Amino acid sequence: MNQIETAAQAALDRKATDVVRLDVGDIIGITDHFLVFTTKNDRQLDAASEEIEYQLREQHGRKPLAREGSAATGWMVTDYGDYVVHGFLTDTRDLYALDRLWSDAPSHKWDDGEPVTDADGVTIG
Repeated sequence: MNQIETAAQAALDRKATDVVRLDVGDIIGITDHFLVFTTKNDRQLDAASEEIEYQLREQHGRKPLAREGSAATGWMVTDYGDYVVHGFLTDTRDLYALDRLWSDAPSHKWDDGEPVTDADGVTIG
């Protein structure tokens, strides 16, 4: 499992929903991917963000370069350099709409912990 898959699964394990990887590298050049997820409340947001950090450290030896935001603000950002994890509360995700803002980027969604496959059955997550 690669690092983004590990992060996605960790978020799903903590009841995150709408987990999406946006491949933004060709558009913005400062990172390769955004991993975006939503939670229903600030406790879930905090738990999902902590689980992602824990699993990335345990499985891949990765520590974040920076963290911004808090569960209380509804948006937590964790920067790993080549990818950035954005955790949102539902209303905050709707407000900032990263999926629409970066709609030109290829996106890959996870469903119930399993990467989604395309029409040919090829894993895209």
